[in-house]
Formats: sequence, C-alpha cells, structure tokens
Amino acid sequence: MIQIRNAKLRDVKAIAKLNLELMKHVGQYDPIFKLQKKPLPIMEEWRRKGVYSSRQKLMVAECDGKIIGYINATTKTRPKIYEVKEVGFISDLYVLPEYRKQNIGKKLVEPILEWLKQKGVRHVHLYAVSKNEVALTVWKKFKFKEFLREKYREI
Repeated sequence: MIQIRNAKLRDVKAIAKLNLELMKHVGQYDPIFKLQKKPLPIMEEWRRKGVYSSRQKLMVAECDGKIIGYINATTKTRPKIYEVKEVGFISDLYVLPEYRKQNIGKKLVEPILEWLKQKGVRHVHLYAVSKNEVALTVWKKFKFKEFLREKYREI
C-alpha cells in the first residue's frame, strides 16, 4: 500500500538518492544541472534543512517501508514592487520508474497544493526543463492548470 506523508529526518538519505536520480535525468537536457563530484552528502544536507523549514514542504511516497517518490515545494516572498507577494514553487517531483503510472505524482501534488494554499499562496510555478519530454508529458497528462483551478476554485 502506498502512503503519502510529510518527510522525516530518517527519509533524508532516500530522498537525496531520488534527488540524485532526478538531477542525472534532467542533467542530460540542461548543463546547468551538471553535478559536482560526490553530490550526495550535499544533497542530504540540503534535504535535511527542507524537513525543518517553514517555507519548504518535502513529502514522500512510501510503499512497504521504501521511499518510492518525493515532491518538494517552497514559498517565496517577492519584492514589494509586485502586487502578488507570495508565490509557490514546485521544483521536484520524482517517482521511481517501476512505480510510475499509478497516480502517485498526483497523490503527492494534492497535499502540496493544500499546504501552499494554507500558506496564503495563490500562484504556483513549476520548474521543468523544457527539453525534458518525460516531465512535460507528465504535467500535460496531469492537466495541472485544470487541477489548480479545481483545487483553488473558492479563491
């Protein structure tokens, strides 16, 4: 059975390994994602901070005690020149290949959107490399705009 939950400190190593797989994948499309040697310890530290942050939400999908996917979102306060002050960013969504096509991505996104809504965020940005057809296909199938409209219809 698949469970979606907030990430815990004990999940950091597994999340960092999934994050590494995601970066290897997107790195083939955009050199900005090229990693330095031995990035895992740095990723672990970065993800550890995310577990405790009030402006970041890190969630995992777990199956039989194994972390099989994760999502990361952050909130940012924009400069005062903008009318929209708070924005949300979904920067990472990754599910192990053998668990894909089971709506796990959608199950990870739903509580992230709810968290963003509770934070007062009404505008959400997605980070995806434009040449990453896998990500673009997922987001298009997911109909993110329609999903957002449905989830935020009372706003």
